[in-house]
Amino acid sequence: MLKTLEAALDIFFPPTCLNCGKKISPSEFLCPACQDFERMPALVCQKCAQPLKTVQGANLCSLCRRKNIYFFDRIIAPFVYKNPLSQILKLFKYYHYAYLGDFLKDKLADFILQAGFNYKEYDFITYVPMHKTKLREREYNQSKILASKLSKDLKIELKELLKAKAYLKSQVTKNKRQRKEEIKDNFSALENLKDTRIILVDDVVTTGSTVSECARALKEKGAKEVAVWAIARNINENPA
Repeated sequence: MLKTLEAALDIFFPPTCLNCGKKISPSEFLCPACQDFERMPALVCQKCAQPLKTVQGANLCSLCRRKNIYFFDRIIAPFVYKNPLSQILKLFKYYHYAYLGDFLKDKLADFILQAGFNYKEYDFITYVPMHKTKLREREYNQSKILASKLSKDLKIELKELLKAKAYLKSQVTKNKRQRKEEIKDNFSALENLKDTRIILVDDVVTTGSTVSECARALKEKGAKEVAVWAIARNINENPA
């Protein structure tokens, strides 16, 4: 009876790709074309993950070589933040498509394992927090979902290590300078982290300001290393 009902539903309400609307199999979220996310270039800055034109000193971009502007130690992100992935992340983040967490977690975990990143050397995995008011509005924190699933898969202890001090409006329309000024000192660490190595999870890194301020808070409490993991990275059009 149940299989008959499911077959009838598929006929009258066929499953469609979340991005383009094409018909897909019931077990999929996206059609094959929309799952073909653009990968980050092979040659990127070993700190901020912006693309490099050529191999440079310590494989750092010109900005990271000149200035110590970020508090994290490195960013690892498999994909470029652009369509169709950007649309999927917006559904995951803003529109209660929390079930996409497993799909996105698998994409990130596969990349981490293929890249040979030694995650076992890290003490804890944590995530970019939301202010309690924003969390009530959104009802869930997409970065916490990813971090929790990665913790279970990779057997790294998940800890809530950060608190957002103020409620900030959406950063989407703001440029890098505005984001940096508004987010500065907005996070605090919840415990002593002396000599620990932390993995900080977010869904997407745009300017790097938010994850940098999170890393600052963790290091002020003694963390000796903070590696940022994200599904996607917004990249400059002109590589360094």
